[in-house]
Amino acid sequence: MIVTRTSPAPGADGAGPLVAGPLTPPPFPPPTATVDSEPPVTSDDVPAAVQNSPRQVTLSSYDQGGGQVAVTGYRTYTGAIAPAKPDPGWQTYDPAAKPVLGHGQRIAYYSTDTAQPGGNEEAVKSSAELVVDSDPPVTSDDVPAAEQDGPWPVTLSVSDPGPADLATTRYRVYSGPTAPAKSDPGWQTYDLAAKPVLGHGQRIAYYSSDTAQPQGNEEAVKSSAELAIAPAAPSGEPMPVGDLPGWRQVFTDDFTTPVPPGSFPAMVSAKWRAYTDGTPDTSGNGTYYPSKVVSVHHGVMDKWIHTEGGVHMVAAPFPRVPDQTQKGQMYGRFAVRFRADPVEGYKTAWLLWPDSDLWPQDGEIDFPEGLLGGTICAFLHHQGATSGSDQTTFCTGATFDPWHTAVIEWAPDTTSFYLDGELVGSSAERIPNTPMYWVLQTETRLSTTPPDAAAGHVYIDWVAIWKPEEG
Repeated sequence: MIVTRTSPAPGADGAGPLVAGPLTPPPFPPPTATVDSEPPVTSDDVPAAVQNSPRQVTLSSYDQGGGQVAVTGYRTYTGAIAPAKPDPGWQTYDPAAKPVLGHGQRIAYYSTDTAQPGGNEEAVKSSAELVVDSDPPVTSDDVPAAEQDGPWPVTLSVSDPGPADLATTRYRVYSGPTAPAKSDPGWQTYDLAAKPVLGHGQRIAYYSSDTAQPQGNEEAVKSSAELAIAPAAPSGEPMPVGDLPGWRQVFTDDFTTPVPPGSFPAMVSAKWRAYTDGTPDTSGNGTYYPSKVVSVHHGVMDKWIHTEGGVHMVAAPFPRVPDQTQKGQMYGRFAVRFRADPVEGYKTAWLLWPDSDLWPQDGEIDFPEGLLGGTICAFLHHQGATSGSDQTTFCTGATFDPWHTAVIEWAPDTTSFYLDGELVGSSAERIPNTPMYWVLQTETRLSTTPPDAAAGHVYIDWVAIWKPEEG
């Protein structure tokens, strides 16, 4: 039974009697329907970059309307036009068995959600075309099999048969029949502007890799022929060995220890030093680079004068006399057997230079000095000089191309210059009288910059130094 109350009578001061009767329940709102009119959104992970192998494709989808993805269909194809939905060949995407694209293929795809009565279906989408390059680059060298007249700057040329670009070329210079492995130390990155240089008996190993992803294709290690440098023409004069009247021999080098490019003076540091790599020469137009210029082969020191990467490379080696605590000595006899190609824009200024570095006041003695394409002169810069022109000069008509022997005899009272056993000149005027050391300085000419194409060799067959008997 449901109990209800009647409204009070007009003017009544209390409630009326309770009356029994039915109660009508209030109405409830109808259930609300969920509407999803948005299709799912699907994407792929096919890369635009060149790959080194076929690519497994991951398709990712979500429903932007809040529902669930029911199914994703896909089809692989080639060409620019994606397949239509009615076309045959569509398959259901399964993340446990992902489709794989090969070179030149694309994947078309679309997803459908669970909306009723018919799921929302997105338009067909397409991936980028997969580009696959599984071929490594092909690298070659220009090291000749025939004998050369000096060290050889190596050009490595690379081509890639596939669509990927070249990433890097690595090289290592070595000697012997066995090429280094990639895991061995000492590999360097090839730079066309700073080519590696081979010396006599050396080879170059190399390989290149490309930009294919996720890891570039890499070729196997290749090797060049062994470089053979022809011996310089015999100088025709053996190195003098032993004391001479009034002179005690303290240093000789007949260059019997081979030194490949890049190893001077470190490999023979007990006997030789040099102005260090990167030091400007006298004119400032050249740069001392013994590591790039000096080698020893076939019994000669070979200075390969050349330009590399816009740098005019020269060298100034000097002997390390045994049991001598300072660089130089007081007085001596200095002999060298040499010849040079007539290289434009370069000169010798083989000199005795003061240990004090006080110039011009402590003097300087130069012989042989001159342009490599010119004639040989001798210069005595006087003790106490106040300018570079305070000097005595002796010149010859001899050129640098044939073999010569130059001798400086520096004594307390006179300095004499000899070329091939003949006196060139002698002076007793204000002889330098402080310790000096002998520098075989080959450099750019003072007045102009040499042409980049100018290159050639300065050969030294032997050197010898004596001190005065009483020294």
